[in-house]
This record gives sequence, C-alpha cells and structure tokens, in this order.
Amino acid sequence: MFLAGALLGGGVAALAESSLLRRPQRRWVLFLEPGLQYDYGRSYMQQAGMKESLAYWEKLADERKILMAGQLREKKGALILVPAETGKRALEKMARNDPAVVAQTVRYEIDEWLVKIEAPPPPDPYDVDLDEDTAPPGVE
Repeated sequence: MFLAGALLGGGVAALAESSLLRRPQRRWVLFLEPGLQYDYGRSYMQQAGMKESLAYWEKLADERKILMAGQLREKKGALILVPAETGKRALEKMARNDPAVVAQTVRYEIDEWLVKIEAPPPPDPYDVDLDEDTAPPGVE
C-alpha cells in the first residue's frame, strides 16, 4: 500500500530515498568475549589486562578510530563500534593489539554489520544565512 501511495502521489523521489530501496552499507563491529585465561570468579574489570585494555580503547576513541565501546549487560564481554570508513583489516589490527587479547583474557570476533537504516547527520549549526533579523546580538 505504501508503494502504491508513494508512486501515485508523485513520491517516486521520496521512495528512492527511503530505506526500502537503499542497499545496505557494510560496516564492521567488534565483539570481545571471555578468552582462555578469563577467570569467571572475578568481575569483568578485575580480569588480567582489563585496565590496560580500557586505556587502550580510550586512546583509540580519543584518536577517533572507534566511535564507542561498552560492556554487554547480559553477557560477559563488550561491543565496539567503529567509523564507517574503518576496514576489517584495520579493526583486526586494533583487536590483536588489545592488551586483554594479548593476555588471552578475552578473544575477539569481528562481524559484518549490514546497516540498512541510518539517521541523517545533524544539521551544521554554522551553515545558516544570517540576516539582520536572525543574527545574534553583537554580530553584524
């Protein structure tokens, strides 16, 4: 029904822009899961190499090489999201250098994520036409 309404209502362009026809974009996600040396009697942050691992990923976040990382609630482990332009090889290199991976406290798995729906980027606050009526005080 949506398709017929879009076509009959002249919404061909809107349909072409919708997620219905858009090809999924390939992205990569990293899962960290308990490894061979994981001690189930200790909390996640008390594991060998985990503090160093956290510092390692924080540094990568500061460098904008990862978008976000966090512990999964129901599972022992974590999920790390990277920018769209990050390739699988680059993510593998990051994962292999994780101190907790090196210590075999965690192991990593990289999975392909086919992103079908993505919010548009927020508007640029500096991309406006300032005229006399809308200019903030003190701006001419």
